[in-house]
Amino acid sequence: AQVPLLEKYIDSLTQLGRYPEALQGYKYVMRIATRKHGDNSPALAPTLERIGRWYTQVGLYEQARRTLHRAIQLVEAGEGPKSPKLIGPLTALAACNRRQLIDPKQELFSSPDAERATLYHEPGLGTPSVVSSTALTSEGERALLRAAEIADARAETSPVQVADVRTQVGDWYQSRGL
Repeated sequence: AQVPLLEKYIDSLTQLGRYPEALQGYKYVMRIATRKHGDNSPALAPTLERIGRWYTQVGLYEQARRTLHRAIQLVEAGEGPKSPKLIGPLTALAACNRRQLIDPKQELFSSPDAERATLYHEPGLGTPSVVSSTALTSEGERALLRAAEIADARAETSPVQVADVRTQVGDWYQSRGL
């Protein structure tokens, strides 16, 4: 019963740019979901997807990808590789990669810089993971095509969800000039 209120609070904090506090809110939401469903339940996937989408929204792409991969792993382990519950995390992963590809701030990390490299090797500071644009493109496209395949294969998938996934695939190709 607390989760909808927390999510509104988190949205407000995010709009105000108070990301550390918003992240604390999501950690609490995750703790609630884990307590309710267990550590390895596919029922955690929607919560992980929301957190992954939030990370993407605030530009924390590596954390978003890790969170979304965890959601995908939980659903695959619990319900199989063709589960319709994979559509959400897969499309969120593609959206994360697409947004990172067009984010001008990411160019900062794409070129080698000796001074910046030594800065990130200080103890206590993590080295930002540099993911090539080719890897992001490939992973995003695979995720969307897999989501489309799952949506098309299921008779019980709503036409709205199928159209949404197909639109995202079209947007993906259009943004790449294909």
